[in-house]
Amino acid sequence: MIHIRQLCPLYTSLPSARTLCAALCLCLVLSAPAQAAQQHHSRAAAQALFTAQQHQEKGEMVKATITLERYLEKHPNSPDPSVFLMLGNCYFEAKKPAASHAILAKGYALFPKDPALAQNYAVSLAGMGKHATASTVYENAYAVSTPRNPSLLYWAGAEAYADENFSRSMRLMTRLLASHTPHRHSWLELFAYVSIQQKQTALAQKYLQASLDAKADQPQLLQLLAQIHLLHSRYEKACGALEIAYALKAPRPTQWRQLARMYLQINAPQQALRCQLKAERAGKSETLSKKAAARRERHIILTAQQLAESGHSAQAITRLQKRFAISPSQAVLEAIARIQLQSMDFVGCRSTLATAEKQALSSPTLLLTAAYACWHQKDWKATRSLLQRYAQKVQHKTTAMHIIAYLNSILDEQKAATEAVQSIR
Repeated sequence: MIHIRQLCPLYTSLPSARTLCAALCLCLVLSAPAQAAQQHHSRAAAQALFTAQQHQEKGEMVKATITLERYLEKHPNSPDPSVFLMLGNCYFEAKKPAASHAILAKGYALFPKDPALAQNYAVSLAGMGKHATASTVYENAYAVSTPRNPSLLYWAGAEAYADENFSRSMRLMTRLLASHTPHRHSWLELFAYVSIQQKQTALAQKYLQASLDAKADQPQLLQLLAQIHLLHSRYEKACGALEIAYALKAPRPTQWRQLARMYLQINAPQQALRCQLKAERAGKSETLSKKAAARRERHIILTAQQLAESGHSAQAITRLQKRFAISPSQAVLEAIARIQLQSMDFVGCRSTLATAEKQALSSPTLLLTAAYACWHQKDWKATRSLLQRYAQKVQHKTTAMHIIAYLNSILDEQKAATEAVQSIR
């Protein structure tokens, strides 16, 4: 029996909170002045918005923030929604997300019917992982938007899905698809996923089929349709949908193997063999691609080492950092740390270890290299800590243990000297 989750993962890849927040906060820069022109503002509010906008355009975020904060202090009984909106954006651009969230929350509490405030507060909530509240605020933003913005209702459904409130997500998505046409690809995807979760797939199948009838070359929708067929044990229809999807977009080897198992389920061994052979060919292609990438990485590391040896350490590290940004790997970080140590950039060397640990790419080599950097900085405690971690990861730890013992004697002497000075005082 093939489980539906094996075909393609359920909807979990909402755009990252940072990306979405940056995108929507960008609209604050554009929307706040526009609203100031279209809505009725007091003279003081209009002046504050205009002055803050001028500072913002010059990159003077502190001055823009102070201007708007002073307006709110002077007019506590007659605030303006656009001021909260713009101040939230200023805080965000100044990399103060907590302050941005707080001011948007305050603005939304005072002006729940302001569409822009509601939308941006919902984005901030989503960025903090408060999906249930974000869904409610998105739904409210949709209700007060004129004309109705269907994207807001979609995000209300998406946040409910992220909160695993599938019944609410389904209600919102059903309302969206019934109220707005044409249906967007992302709407149909989310509706199909939540329908599968709720095991209520009749309406999702209808919408997917209608979209595919209008435009057949939509491989992701075909895979979703296959999931629905599979949920109801309609294996032949599921196989047919997947064959079309894979003809449009080459699948991974595992997906060919899953299709092969489905063909065996309906007693079609020849089709199963064909899919299995395709899986093997795709696997070989993947392996060759990985080998080519590994060769490319080794070449970049070798070139960087040669640059460093010829006195161009900064250029070598820049090349390696660019490679790491494209394809993070332990080997590249180890090469960076070695060059930093050789060029006596001890702070950079320790920073490289921190980067490795953030991305779960630490290694004995990086620990040892950072330990040498700490040694050169005479940071004995850090050196001992790193060597202790290094000794736990390697088999031949005798040298490390001898150095640790030596460091312990240094630290004991320092402690004794400190205590002696304190006793004299």
